[in-house]
This record gives sequence, C-alpha cells and structure tokens, in this order.
Amino acid sequence: MSSDGNPSLTLLLDLGSSRLKWSLRDESGVERASGADADITAGVAELARTVAVPPVAAWLARVGAPERSQRLREALATAWPGLTVEEVEPRLEAESGVGPGAAARSDVLVSRYAHGQLGVDRYCALLASRARDPGQPVLLVDAGTAVTVDVLRADGVHLGGYILPGLHGGWAGMQKLLSDRIAPRAPGAGFDPWPERSPGQSTAMALDRGWATAWAAGVAAVVAAGRESLADTPYPEEGSTGSAGVARVPVCLLTGGDARMLMEHLPGPVRTDPRPVLDGLAVLAGLELADESWTGRAGE
Repeated sequence: MSSDGNPSLTLLLDLGSSRLKWSLRDESGVERASGADADITAGVAELARTVAVPPVAAWLARVGAPERSQRLREALATAWPGLTVEEVEPRLEAESGVGPGAAARSDVLVSRYAHGQLGVDRYCALLASRARDPGQPVLLVDAGTAVTVDVLRADGVHLGGYILPGLHGGWAGMQKLLSDRIAPRAPGAGFDPWPERSPGQSTAMALDRGWATAWAAGVAAVVAAGRESLADTPYPEEGSTGSAGVARVPVCLLTGGDARMLMEHLPGPVRTDPRPVLDGLAVLAGLELADESWTGRAGE
C-alpha cells in the first residue's frame, strides 16, 4: 500500500502477435483491471481512461518486431510520464552444470532448448505453470497464430517443444493454392459449426472440414508424443516417485484464441489456462498468483 492509502499497482503487458493484453494487479496478485486491444495506442488510451490509480511499474513481454515495443512505450509515456517499463528477455540455463535448486528460481528456466530461440511468451507461460503447481509435469499448449506445445518435467526442467501451423494460418496457406475456387476471409472466420467431419460439398467446405479435422488430430498427436516423453520421468527427484509412490500424471494446460476448438480433442487430463503469459510476468514482478477458476476435464 502506498503512503496515500492507495494500492501499489503493477501493470503487466502481453504484446502478442495480434493483440495487446494487459492486467493491472496489486501486491497480493489480485487483478484490479484487465483488457485487450488489437491497436496498441487505442488499447493504452482505453486503459488510462479506466484506471484511477496510476501503476508504479510495468512489465512487458513482446513478440515480433522491436518497433512494436517502441510504439507501446510512447503510448505509455503519454498516459503516465515517467512510468518504468521492464521488458522481459528469456533467462535460460542449460540442464547440465546447474544445481538442484536452479529450476525453482523464479526468473530462470532450466531448458534443453537452443539458446536465443525460445520466445518470451513461451518462457513466461512456462514460469507461470511451474509457479502455480510445483512438481507437476505439464504440457503447455498455446493455440494462437501458431500452435506451440512445450513439455515441462516435474522438476521444472523444460525438455523442449513442438510448433505447428495455427488453425487459421494453415487454412490461409491452402486458400492461396485454391484461390480460383475459395475467396479469402477475415481472420478468425469460418469453421462454424465445429467440429464438422462429414464430407464437404464444395471446395471451400472440403478445405474447412479436411484441415480442421487434420489440425485437431495433429495437435492431439503431438500432445500424446509429449506425454510419452514424460512417461518415465521420476518425481520429484531422481530415483523417487513422490509421497504416494506414484508419479504424477502430466496435465495439459490449454490457452490461446483457438483453445476451445481443441478442448475435446486432446488426450486428458486437460484444463484451460486463460492468461499464462500475464501470470508469468506476475511471477517475474514478484507478485502472488491469485487463485484461478480452472475449466477442464479429467483423462480417460
């Protein structure tokens, strides 16, 4: 709490491929405001109009060109002159040569991934998953512009991951090859109703149904492969199987704009994680992670 009785608020900013998402949280991790906008300047202006107490600091995760960060910083400077913005860069350490407690450090991800290649969005999401449920093996699936699947071992070590085309990006690539019979469409349109597996009676219907079916099955196959990579992982330490004598079952955390399209297609247990990048920024900012209302289903 600040000296004037107002809460000290931290602004968390997820500048993704298609939208700016933001969350304003107090020291206890309680969210006071949130929002999203495809336009950076308009999003910050709307944020400034709705927030009565200026934030004391901001943490930013940005994907894409560095110029996008500059536009965001300029908009923030207009709204709140002097606001400090901490732009996050992934901090990875190789699995070999680190001590047993390294994977528990809030800002470090022990990973087998190639240096400099893991996106900051994936890094933040993995930190959030590890912080929320220490000792839980996780498959983190982000179904956005692209689909990424990251594999997190029970001891907090990132084994690597998979990247697939996004639902709409993959469709757009095929549409270009069939442009004489299928017109372009707005991002996010189509695939309604879902799922629809009966044969299509036009080229457009055939592409929608063929690609959607293959996409969902492909992501499910990758998740199954990720589960296999965790099958023989001891928990929580080498040679131990936990207090109950049974290794914990990997859970699939599903996020991204097309998460709902995948929920019933992935091998369980599956639950949705609405904003893992913002939660990862909260971990880095030293904030508590407030309880979330999970949705999901158990495995068969």
